[in-house]
Amino acid sequence: MNELEKRKNAMRKLGMSEDEIAKALEDDKKIDKGERCEWEPTLEEEKAQRKATKLKVDRERKPRVKKEKVLDKDKVLVINLIEKALEGTCENIQVPKAEGQVDFILNGCEYSLKLTKHRAPKT
Repeated sequence: MNELEKRKNAMRKLGMSEDEIAKALEDDKKIDKGERCEWEPTLEEEKAQRKATKLKVDRERKPRVKKEKVLDKDKVLVINLIEKALEGTCENIQVPKAEGQVDFILNGCEYSLKLTKHRAPKT
């Protein structure tokens, strides 16, 4: 069974009639030669389609509203507790991020503690 027969059998399995199969094979030959089929858009239609897709719809853009970040009270409390605990033994204690980080110097070495709050487990 050659390639053409395989293709015809596949088309028959799809429920195509013999006329539809002949038409599809004819269109395949035209496409292989680089010719246009009657179901393809003409050059003018193709140009019009390209032009239509290039047009942009003018919309009013909404200005972005900068939302103020809500501080997690529990994290702020933990950072404050860590800061107070380090006050007696460390120098140059800084809190660059109010709810997440503490920087300090201990015995000449710089340290940073970053606080991570994990999500509640799924039930």
